[in-house]
Formats: sequence, structure tokens, C-alpha cells
Amino acid sequence: MVENDDLAGAHELLTKSIETQTVTLLNKLGIKASHVFSEQISLVNQLGILAPRILLKIECLHNSLEAHAEYEKKKSWKTN
Repeated sequence: MVENDDLAGAHELLTKSIETQTVTLLNKLGIKASHVFSEQISLVNQLGILAPRILLKIECLHNSLEAHAEYEKKKSWKTN
């Protein structure tokens, strides 16, 4: 059985992976990326590199993973 800590760690890793891939893409284009993920996605959208529907899916997944990680942290604080 998978523990909640394992799921939280997996969500955090996936979130960081999405952020890293976005920054890497922008850096390879010679663009210094912002530290704010929503600004990074906005910049990629303005450049027209990826279809807006793909960017929307990426941003929604990222936000969902972050929200779930926050929920798990709050839940673990209440049980400790």
C-alpha cells in the first residue's frame, strides 16, 4: 500500500519536473525564465511554441498537483 508521504513526494516531484522542463525550454531559446510558473507558461504561450490547449493542460496539471500537495501537508499537520 502506498503511504500518503509517498504520494506527496510523488506530487512534489512531478510539479518540480513540469517547472524544470518549462525553464529548460525557455533557457534553450535564450530567454531568462521568471521564477513564477504562471509567468513561464504565459511566456511560452506568447512565443507560440505550444498550442494553447496543451499549455492549459500543463498549467491545470501543475496547479492540481500543487493543490494536492498543500492539502496533504495540512492534513499531516493536523494528524501530528
